[in-house]
Amino acid sequence: LINDPEVVFLDELTTGLDPQSRRTIWDLVRDIRRRGKTVFLTTHLMEEAERLCDRVAIIDQGRIVDMDTPDGLIRRHCPERTVVLATDDPVAADRFRRIPTVASVTADNGRLTIHGTGEDLVTAVIHCLSDERIHVTDFRTVLPTLEDVFLKVTGHSIRD
Repeated sequence: LINDPEVVFLDELTTGLDPQSRRTIWDLVRDIRRRGKTVFLTTHLMEEAERLCDRVAIIDQGRIVDMDTPDGLIRRHCPERTVVLATDDPVAADRFRRIPTVASVTADNGRLTIHGTGEDLVTAVIHCLSDERIHVTDFRTVLPTLEDVFLKVTGHSIRD
């Protein structure tokens, strides 16, 4: 970095670092990018790629199998969404099952897990909560990550 290069290659930059050091390095990479430099980052840490990269190439067995923005890869390969909420409403699960984009609703001791597809799933669940006046004591969304994409595109098991 001393010579102020236009292109910087960084290979497994944060492997083995504690979270505090890793975030400091991420800030350094962001600063390099803000200065208009091109950064090629090789990493096995999907969170790192998701947070730092404008474009990601997924490489499997030496070949690029897909390339796009992190959000683009996630949208294309993992349209699934999950909403987890807590309610004591006995008919809430049936109400959520009526949402067209809901694939399944499971109940476990007052906690509902709603699986579906599409970017509008969370909005549809919120509208249902409002329209049906369902009282909730906890609400969270579980969105797919670049790691989910990597596993889906390359396979879930370790290969020879």
